[in-house]
Amino acid sequence: MNAQFRKYKNFSPSLKSIGKFSFSNTKLKEVNIPSSVEMIKESAFYECTSLESINLPSEMKIIENKTFSNCDKLKFVKLPDLLEQVGDYAFYNCKSLEGIVFPDLLEKV
Repeated sequence: MNAQFRKYKNFSPSLKSIGKFSFSNTKLKEVNIPSSVEMIKESAFYECTSLESINLPSEMKIIENKTFSNCDKLKFVKLPDLLEQVGDYAFYNCKSLEGIVFPDLLEKV
């Protein structure tokens, strides 16, 4: 079944990165990213207007530009402790976003 018609998405446990625009403009409601993923590339979840919840693995290192931009229903994000970089506009125009917890060791926002 195409991700556009699902309300949630689980990934293969061997996945290393999520590509550019992979799930942009889909109707995903919840995303669980496996611990093997170290990077989410630019605009991967751009304009997922139904996305409410994203579970990021503790080993993730990079979230590129515009990754979650325009995710209208996203309310809260806890960034992984080992995250090194958050790209420009990664959470731009997330109208329902109430908070983001940043890790102490984050090098670039």
